[in-house]
Amino acid sequence: MKKFVFFIFMAFTFISCSDENESTENQTPRLQKVIFNVGASNDIQRHWVFNELGLLSQITNGNDLVLQTFSYNSNGKVVNATIHNSNGTNTNLSFTYNLDGSIANLNNSPLNFDNVLNVYYTGDLNSSYTLFKFNNDNLLIYRKSGGVEIDETGTIPYTNSEDYTSYNSNNLAFQSFYNGSFHGFEHDTKVNPLRDATLAAFKAIALTRFNHDWPNSFAISKNNVVRKNYASEYYIHEEYEYVFNSNDLPVSATLHFYKNNNLEFSTLKTLYYYEGDVLP
Repeated sequence: MKKFVFFIFMAFTFISCSDENESTENQTPRLQKVIFNVGASNDIQRHWVFNELGLLSQITNGNDLVLQTFSYNSNGKVVNATIHNSNGTNTNLSFTYNLDGSIANLNNSPLNFDNVLNVYYTGDLNSSYTLFKFNNDNLLIYRKSGGVEIDETGTIPYTNSEDYTSYNSNNLAFQSFYNGSFHGFEHDTKVNPLRDATLAAFKAIALTRFNHDWPNSFAISKNNVVRKNYASEYYIHEEYEYVFNSNDLPVSATLHFYKNNNLEFSTLKTLYYYEGDVLP
């Protein structure tokens, strides 16, 4: 049962059509650090560290093992990301941008658009590719990794993974992934400080396969998640109770885990640290 509690997925976003800076200038104070899965073992914990501009710069586990790092240009857009793999190797990702602020290249591979399919894609549509579809707010709602094989019987399409995401007023509404799904989110009306702090990193990482290590429901929505529903066959859901500071920003979130609408357990889930706070 605990595997459902600490499942970590990524929510996807994409670039806006305008060349606006990615910043947290309207957030006072800015985030310094956020700890997810507080009550879990150190390898399950995730510590997000933010730079002096309040943008996500590093993800570690509870043992301070670095998992991902991000660097930004003067407009607050991610230009480099490094994935520190479990086998000791690193995967380096680079991003360049069009004049309108949209991503032009990932690791020198162009992000293309196909008018017939009405999708963006990387790779080759006749062999191996990744497809992307976006809503009117330029948030990613569909991602498919697959390709085409040709043998003596003809052309055979295949799918490696297929992800769906939907939003309601900039809040996450639904997700379905190859390894799980959430079927509804409820939010409060208060500001989620993680959204502005992580949006640029999400926009970049959404184009890659390194999307499995992001506590998405806490980061992508403009408001704070207060309930998360799993697929109906699991008969479980999660509720979150927040403590807020004098700026009406969350300082902690407690998870209440329910099965068949009966409370199974409660645990401290997330801790938020802002400018001026003493870090653990």
